[in-house]
Amino acid sequence: MFEGPRDRDMHRSVFLRQTYVVAGLWLIISPFLLFSQMSLSQNATASEATILMFFGLLALMMAGLNSRWPDILLTGLGILLAMTLMMAPWFFGFSIGGVAEWNAGIVGLAVLVIALFSLTRHGIGRAI
Repeated sequence: MFEGPRDRDMHRSVFLRQTYVVAGLWLIISPFLLFSQMSLSQNATASEATILMFFGLLALMMAGLNSRWPDILLTGLGILLAMTLMMAPWFFGFSIGGVAEWNAGIVGLAVLVIALFSLTRHGIGRAI
């Protein structure tokens, strides 16, 4: 069956939203999986866990945005989220070389690569 430009845009939008859902869910549950219970109970990493969970909620909110939003805006928000997430260890003073720093960097980089790939793969003009 023929797949028109509207269908390709729909697939790209769905892929971006799925990326945001996976990143958001991982950021919410990762503090419980990666941080030791002792460090969480002693508040050594509680602020880092809270920040990661906040970014996870932002990613989930982006995934749930109304489908009438232009894909370019959804992609732009993803790039902004990814850049902010990758800079979060410096903005919020994460422990150097800690799990939270690596987690934020890797997830931010993954979201950035997927958003940029989506932007360049289909062109900016088609996303509007």
